[in-house]
Amino acid sequence: MRPDRDATTFRDSPRFMAADLAGHLPSYLTLVLATLVWVPQAEPWVGRLVIPLLIALGAYRLMEPVYRWATVRYEVTGTEVRMWSGVIDARSRVLPWGSISAVETESTWALRIFGLHRVTVTQAGDASTRIVFRGVDAPTHRSLLARVRPVAGDAPSGPASVPAPPSARPDDRERTIYAASWRDLVAVTFLHARFVVLAPTLVASVWEVLQTAGADVPLADAAGGISPVLVAAIVAVVVAALATVATAVQYRGFHVGTTPAHDLVIRYGLIETRERNISAHALAGVVVQRNLLEQVLGRARLSLLTTDSGAQLGTNLILPTLPRSTVAAILREHFPDQAAAAASLVTPGPVVRSGVTAAVMGSIGAGAALVATAAGTTLAAGVLIGLGVILLSSALFRQLASRLAFDAATDQVAVTSHVVQERRTFVSALAVHTVASVRPAGSADGTWTFASLRMYAGSPRRLTAARCRESDLHALSRALVQASPRIARTKREARAAR
Repeated sequence: MRPDRDATTFRDSPRFMAADLAGHLPSYLTLVLATLVWVPQAEPWVGRLVIPLLIALGAYRLMEPVYRWATVRYEVTGTEVRMWSGVIDARSRVLPWGSISAVETESTWALRIFGLHRVTVTQAGDASTRIVFRGVDAPTHRSLLARVRPVAGDAPSGPASVPAPPSARPDDRERTIYAASWRDLVAVTFLHARFVVLAPTLVASVWEVLQTAGADVPLADAAGGISPVLVAAIVAVVVAALATVATAVQYRGFHVGTTPAHDLVIRYGLIETRERNISAHALAGVVVQRNLLEQVLGRARLSLLTTDSGAQLGTNLILPTLPRSTVAAILREHFPDQAAAAASLVTPGPVVRSGVTAAVMGSIGAGAALVATAAGTTLAAGVLIGLGVILLSSALFRQLASRLAFDAATDQVAVTSHVVQERRTFVSALAVHTVASVRPAGSADGTWTFASLRMYAGSPRRLTAARCRESDLHALSRALVQASPRIARTKREARAAR
């Protein structure tokens, strides 16, 4: 094999070692300070155990980036990217550009100080199908991204062409799909209940700091004459404000765009910036969700299912929470293949059904908690039992209320589940690998026919539904049979073109 004259071999920037140390320094210093405060108050054997471990951790943090820099090399050619790593356990990895589904560029605060970027090229969701450039400087970054996406129009055309690789850098012709305002970020905090999720952690962390500083007792004495309701209200306001600030910092400048090659670009962040570029051929489907608050306010959120990830917030979420008419208009304009998803937003959410279901599940959970408490358990155990019953009933209701439908005109599979939150998953038939169904004897068509679909979105996934029509299952099966030879031929042609 003749060497590629256009190949470029390089390592991570030497500044990556300093950036890695700086990134781990705050957490390590926190451990050191905690050790200095806690060890003198503990038994002597604790210090003899903890201090050597702390020293070993510090040595590892010093040596790991040096070893990484010395043993990892990259080679970028016009057709593929390679990585070699290790000394004793030496490994190599090769990814053709045509197989890459997404490119992510991250710049943590430590990397930004040293002018570096972390770039991940991804083929699928498994760690073995990605190559991570942990610290490249700006010129190498620009050169790498230029290799990832050729100039529009340079890609070969015709049936034997390789799918275009994803966009990997901002383009002057990039069209904006959505740019979040500060009002949108505040809505995300409250409508997604992020402050509820963050509240226990924030309160526990603040209280632990106060206890360490010895300020918990004076504060408790000072708050002794204040109404508990007022204290709870103050805590709620503070937690909501902190959660709002955290969301605004994390997702500041949230922007979704599309390139001339129809690739998607998602970028956001203030202290740590992130840009995710998703290839057009990596899109497997979309997910439309509406919780109870969003149903009441007439809003919805939209996320993607791609071959490298099925995660939502922070990865594939492209419309956090917007009026449903806006989401439907964006779907029709930028995702013409997702007409069914746009049509699902024409009608308002089933608010009454969601509210009644929430009340029923809450009553069931409260009843279980009261029965457990009356049987002699503690109040905390009763509450946990009630929450467990609510979770189990929610899972059961969600499964029983799920429905599958197939639109042969658009080759789209729709799986709808609705308990309190409405979730509609729309998947291309080409993304479905297998379909199976079980129908109890004597049940009518469209009632209790349990269907199961297998697909890949970052990992093997299964979509299930308790109700579907036999005609939809037969049509979907025919579509899979007809698509299989086409998929195989496309893969053969792609390999031949390389």
